[in-house]
Amino acid sequence: MRVVLDTNVLISAFLFGGRLGRIVKLIEQGQIVPCFIISTFEELRKVLAYEKFEPIFLNAKSSTAEVI
Repeated sequence: MRVVLDTNVLISAFLFGGRLGRIVKLIEQGQIVPCFIISTFEELRKVLAYEKFEPIFLNAKSSTAEVI
């Protein structure tokens, strides 16, 4: 199944989990295929670089590169 995701949904799913975190699991399991346009991907990359997200990545021992 293909699913169109916007930046806010992607940020919430990857960084905060919760109900939207299930989306990440479905993507990893191959049950859904995320679809978005290039500008959404570019916006995601830009937003993930915001300073306010640094502590989240440090706490998770992760990086923006791992998400994208």
